[in-house]
Formats: sequence, C-alpha cells, structure tokens
Amino acid sequence: MTAGDDSIRVLHVDDDEAFSELVADSLERRTEGVVVVETPSDAATALTHLDEGLSVDCLLSDYAMPGANGLEFLAGVRERRPRLPFVLYTSHTDEELVAEALAQGVSAHVRKGAGRAHYVKLANRIRRAVSEARAEATVDRLEHAMNAVREGVCVVGADGCVKYANRVYLDLFDYDREELLGERWERVAPADADTVVGDVLPFTPDNEEWCDDGVDSDERSASVSETPDGELVVTVREFETGKRA
Repeated sequence: MTAGDDSIRVLHVDDDEAFSELVADSLERRTEGVVVVETPSDAATALTHLDEGLSVDCLLSDYAMPGANGLEFLAGVRERRPRLPFVLYTSHTDEELVAEALAQGVSAHVRKGAGRAHYVKLANRIRRAVSEARAEATVDRLEHAMNAVREGVCVVGADGCVKYANRVYLDLFDYDREELLGERWERVAPADADTVVGDVLPFTPDNEEWCDDGVDSDERSASVSETPDGELVVTVREFETGKRA
C-alpha cells in the first residue's frame, strides 16, 4: 500500500490476518490520512521490516501473538526505534496489563471494536500518538541546535520566570537547570537588577533589542530581545581571552 506525503503510515501486527485486513480497509475508507502499509502476523516479521528500514510513523499491535506478546514486541521495537509511537490494540481489558504496558512505554491502549465510530476513535488516537512523538522530536532537535551554538541563551517568559536555558548559559553562570527553571528573571539579568528595570525592560518593546558589551567583565557581552508574545531572550557571549568580537 502506498501512503501520500501527509499520511500517517501504520504497521499493524496481529496474528488474525482477516482482522488485520479489516482494520486496514476500515481505517483507509473511514478516516483521512491514516494508511496501513504492512500487516505482519507476528513480532519477528515486524521487527525484520524495521531492520530493513521500513518507513512507518506508528505501530499498532495486538497483545497475544505467537512467538512474542505485545510487550515483548515493544521491547524489541524500543531497541531499534526508541520513540516510535506504539499503540497496543487488543481485546484485553485487564487493568494490570494496561498499566504495565503504559509503564513500559506504550503510547496508548485501544480496545478492539467495530463500526465507523470505533475506527474514527482509533485513527484519532494514532494521530495523537504520532503528533506527540513529532513534537518531542522537534523539541530535541531544537535543544541540540541551541546547545551547539557558542552563545548562552536564556528565555524569560512573559510572567518574568525562566522558561529555558541552554547548556552554554548554564555553564557560563554555573547554574543547574533544575535550579534555574521557574525562577524570577532577576537571577539571569545580564547586569544588575536596577539596570534591567531602568534600561532593559523599557527599551525592548520599541527597539526589539538591548545590548551590553560589558556584562560582568570585559570578557562577556549580552543582549536582550523581546518576542511578539512578550518573552525575553537573553543572549550572552563570552569572548576569547584577549579578543573582542
């Protein structure tokens, strides 16, 4: 089966092949954008597909299957693709089993059913799991990018509390991330608090950026920019010894 560029590509693992075909047909006919690309009947075959580089956005898996159950399959998936959304799709209603599955990293549990409403619900849960995974991946990419820059970056929310600080910023001022997040802006001011209140905050709305070429010493410079939603982005750069950029 072929998925379009905007489709969510699902690999559905169930030892009942007739049921797998029904699910694939129902999802594609009754929902928009969810496409079942493969329907292996056991975990080993599904893992082989992943090892061969099959492009999928979500796994839909039964629990009771030959060779390996759904949670054993999940363990194999996590070794290969740690953040691939995994929806446990079973007839089981055992609360302990569901709780264990969620604790081990299953994205969601959906009980098997029939009818248009059921497949709309299933498709929506698949979309949500994929959306959450993509959002996490985006945050990770941004985090890697922010930690790759040479400048220290800190974001202060409109409420005056620290929302984010990259690794360089934490190292420059010897902060622990857990210690800093949620603290008031006074802790991250590039100059003393009186200067920030008198010069920085009144300046940023009209001029977008405030700069200080001598924060703390001649070895650092700082700038403060305001975003459209009222957040302040504090950027601090440490000069190389004896050099000014």
